[in-house]
Amino acid sequence: MDTCDNTEKKVRVKKPVYFIYLIIFLLALLGTYHCHQNKKTDKNIILITLDTLRADHVSALGGKYAETPNIDFFAEEGIIFQNCYSPIPITLPAHACLFFSQPPHMLEVYNNGQIIPENISSPSIASLFDRKGYDTAAFVSLGVLKSHFRLNEGFDIYEDSFPEKRWYLNAAEINKRVFSWLDEPHHNPFFLWIHYSDPHDPYAPPTLPPDCRIHLNGRFHSEFCLQKKEIIHCEFELIPGENIIDIESLSEFPIPRDDFRISLNDFVPEEKDRLNINYENLTFYHQGDKQSVFIKNRGRIKIFNSGNKTKWTLRFQGNINLFPSEMSEAYKNEVEYLDSEIGKLTGHLRKMRLLENSTIVLVGDHGEGLGEHYSDLGEKYFGHIHYLYTFHTKIPLIIYDASLKTNPLTVKKTFTLMDLAPTLLKLTDLSIPSSYVGKNKLNLKSTVNTSDTIFFETYTPEAIADRFALLEYPWLLIFTPEKIVYELYDLQNDPLQQENIYSSHKVHPIPKELIQKINNRARDILSTKKEVQLDQKSREMLKSLGYIK
Repeated sequence: MDTCDNTEKKVRVKKPVYFIYLIIFLLALLGTYHCHQNKKTDKNIILITLDTLRADHVSALGGKYAETPNIDFFAEEGIIFQNCYSPIPITLPAHACLFFSQPPHMLEVYNNGQIIPENISSPSIASLFDRKGYDTAAFVSLGVLKSHFRLNEGFDIYEDSFPEKRWYLNAAEINKRVFSWLDEPHHNPFFLWIHYSDPHDPYAPPTLPPDCRIHLNGRFHSEFCLQKKEIIHCEFELIPGENIIDIESLSEFPIPRDDFRISLNDFVPEEKDRLNINYENLTFYHQGDKQSVFIKNRGRIKIFNSGNKTKWTLRFQGNINLFPSEMSEAYKNEVEYLDSEIGKLTGHLRKMRLLENSTIVLVGDHGEGLGEHYSDLGEKYFGHIHYLYTFHTKIPLIIYDASLKTNPLTVKKTFTLMDLAPTLLKLTDLSIPSSYVGKNKLNLKSTVNTSDTIFFETYTPEAIADRFALLEYPWLLIFTPEKIVYELYDLQNDPLQQENIYSSHKVHPIPKELIQKINNRARDILSTKKEVQLDQKSREMLKSLGYIK
């Protein structure tokens, strides 16, 4: 009896202990499950910026100039923003607008080559994801986005190394780096920024064949694709006596034209004793201490070597002078090359099962002029820095998220790069900083076009003049304060902005209000604008990329 009583007492003592252990175990299991569920809901964010891609070169946005099936894939099950604009057609300030959700004049970032101020009141969206526990990584393809300029805030990894002779990477080179990072194990959700810049000048996909050949003493020496505008070092082994170097264009103008096909910029022939150099069919142009050489179809360098066999180097940055039609075709080829590499990225994401648990954004940073307007020098303008027509500011924006199941949705309301950060934060249930100027525009219940006023800006010294613009559909008003010149376009009746109706007497009353707005904004900005200071290395980099002459 006593034995039984003792056993019963022991059991009664142990029951509460077992019960506590069981509760702890169940709570731990529930916590693990809850954490697992939270990790599943924390989606990866993949931000893909498409430098210099015009909206009208994306098929899914109604573009008829290029075929972009791989970009279209994201649009087919995503959200297409038909009216997205960049506040500034310059790469670094445009990306700063995206990451900090403030306009360039507030950020005091006006040009490429500037270092973003440290005292910005607005946090980078990358830093917000970093604080939330996301892994953060960036892979950039242009030297103007190097970490030196401080766009790397909030990134654990910021890959910005470049080959020795150029300041850009093609999409295949960027993909190689991105795939390597994606193949590493990631235990946290990630915020990944991929920057492609292939439609950017120079319009030269890596598949482009050589367009220039060099012979030494009648024998093949080397050939290059000058259209890539790379810095080229040629080394020749000169024999005693006469040496002949022939430089030959491998591509002709599409129609006969008595003009220069080749230009060799920063032309630097090595100076050596006992070498007497003469040039045939080469036209020299000097600007300061720099010289360029122009060649029609073939040029010759004769070198008499009065010494022994010696090595001689020639350095230049190549360029092929293209017809406007060739430029437009080359741009289209760049877009289609970029699209093919996005297809390879999509395949890698699919293989790793990242498509279903990632929010993927494809967005331009600015557009590109393709000869629709003439420059201040009277030439058809190709580029994006100097002017504020919609060719330079309208950009593609597509947001893909398998869980949204929009199939697809087209949003007509106006959207700017500054709206992207708050929209992404809203999608991931993160707080939007009060310092952000942009707004969350992802209200899927509303697809009605709104008449928000959008302000654009571009600045010297990179641009030839400070310019400002206001878009309040259908009106686009452009103002150049230095010349006190206004341009007014009715986008509804003149979408290509060919007729400046500012001086017309048949103007709708609305533009008068816009004139007052743009005058006040330009005055306020220019009165506080700080001078842009570029270091020598940044200046050389910008020159090699064609941003400054």
